[in-house]
Amino acid sequence: MTQDTPPDILSADQAFDAMGQRLAGLTASVDGFAARQQELHARDYSPELGRIHDRCDAIAKEIAAMKDRPALALSPQLIAGQIEAAGKSVRQDDHRAWDNAQQQLEAAARGITAVTASANSAQQQKYWLVVVAIVAAIPKAVGESQHSCPRLRGPARSYYSGLRLIL
Repeated sequence: MTQDTPPDILSADQAFDAMGQRLAGLTASVDGFAARQQELHARDYSPELGRIHDRCDAIAKEIAAMKDRPALALSPQLIAGQIEAAGKSVRQDDHRAWDNAQQQLEAAARGITAVTASANSAQQQKYWLVVVAIVAAIPKAVGESQHSCPRLRGPARSYYSGLRLIL
């Protein structure tokens, strides 16, 4: 029988033979499938299962080791408390440094004020020395003496007399 021959042309004997062949092929396929399934069921998975078991043990050891690590023992509340304490400590250090800098600035300002006041005082003293020198030089420049100013009496006369003694 050929594959090209349509079934309506075949005789009954030929049709039964064709059907028998197809049934034999189907039976062989099912038997091959069953044998393959039996091979899979009969196979020893011990090496693969052993490797899986070893991996699971290694994972369990790592999990146990992580359990003892401090980072995993902290809760979010504990971490927040530690962050707050660290921030407070840093802020206190900053406040101390700021206060120290402010005190140093105030001390420098006081020093500058003292130097400025001293310079102002020295300048004022020089000014008054110049004024006294000018006032003392006026009578000499004019040529007046105690006797040439008969109008001066009392304290004024004593003032000019004292200036003459100084110069």
